[in-house]
Amino acid sequence: LELLNVLVHSPNAPAEVPAEQSKICFLTAFAFENSVAEAVSALEPFSKSELSKRSALKFENQPLTLSQMYENYFSLRDPAGRQGRYKVDNILTNDGNGALLALSDHIRNAPSRDCHILAAYNMNTSKRSDSCFSWVADCYVGCYAIWERETDDDVNYDWLERSLPLMDPFAVGHYPNEVEPRHTNRYQKCYSRENWQRLKKLRLKYDPNSVFHTYLTQEEAFGYNS
Repeated sequence: LELLNVLVHSPNAPAEVPAEQSKICFLTAFAFENSVAEAVSALEPFSKSELSKRSALKFENQPLTLSQMYENYFSLRDPAGRQGRYKVDNILTNDGNGALLALSDHIRNAPSRDCHILAAYNMNTSKRSDSCFSWVADCYVGCYAIWERETDDDVNYDWLERSLPLMDPFAVGHYPNEVEPRHTNRYQKCYSRENWQRLKKLRLKYDPNSVFHTYLTQEEAFGYNS
């Protein structure tokens, strides 16, 4: 069972309604089962919940192929996946609800209608001896700034910057592919001290001349230097 919770601008909001009054909380629960009946059973706690009764709009128990799921929820045609000028940062957390509550007012003041906040629950992460992935957490929370014009860069950078102190108190760690590169120390926080040192040794072994660009070369900004 995978849960996605998105704080986003409503695509159905009338143009005359102020943007800060047009945000919605969009919850999607995906059940991956061997039959439709098993999937419906897995989703029953949601369909019978108070949340379902209070939803402004809902679609329940719809069978989807993987390609249909991608087109409906993850493709570039989806507002949250649209291409544009783009900045993102994130936390891995065991309190996704708390992080979303802390960010709930922040999304109301987003400078672009494509800015959104995503929480993905039930990640089922685990540590592996052959991987440098360091954090076991229930939830990923990402704050995404997406906009059109270069002239709006500063206001969107600022909006994302102000999201960090709101969500960071809930962090166990971070996911390295979606951290803001202006804060190089956040890369270090994507790994445990042990795994950070392991990455350094691997880089020295396989790329001693620093042919490939990497945040591992920016160690003067980090606290895990040996």
